Amino acid sequence: HDALPIYNSEIYLMQADGSDVRQFTFTGSIEGHTSWSVNGQLVFNAGEPSWRYWQIFTINLDGSNRQRLTQTQIDEWSPEWSPDGRFIVYSSDYGNLPTPNIFIISADGGTPVRVTFSDTNEDGAPSWSGDGRFIAFESHPGQDEDMPSALWRAAAPGER
Repeated sequence: HDALPIYNSEIYLMQADGSDVRQFTFTGSIEGHTSWSVNGQLVFNAGEPSWRYWQIFTINLDGSNRQRLTQTQIDEWSPEWSPDGRFIVYSSDYGNLPTPNIFIISADGGTPVRVTFSDTNEDGAPSWSGDGRFIAFESHPGQDEDMPSALWRAAAPGER
């Protein structure tokens, strides 16, 4: 896996009408897929140009307390908050999987819990149901982004 492509993007916040635009992160890193939580934080994936892998971070809405949740040598993608703000769902090939699957991790970090179990399909773009009981995601054969995807639903692990 070569170094990540060099982009210089940041996260900006603005009012719904486009006014009051302000830069939210000042990291010089690549910020991607951002999700709001009910507890006043954002989760996003980022990778600095010198890194080889995308990782998952949280940050308070005032820009403080930036935390790196994942510390892996693999890509971590598409993080989304659970409705209660306690967990984050994302796509990863954690554990040297042949294709990315869906995982959840505590908002405080820790060991990820695997939600999907496919060695042939790439599972991505996860999203929680409003009640937190299910996780919807897309899945397609292999890792070719041009393959048609199907929408699936899996039970969220643990009590919700």
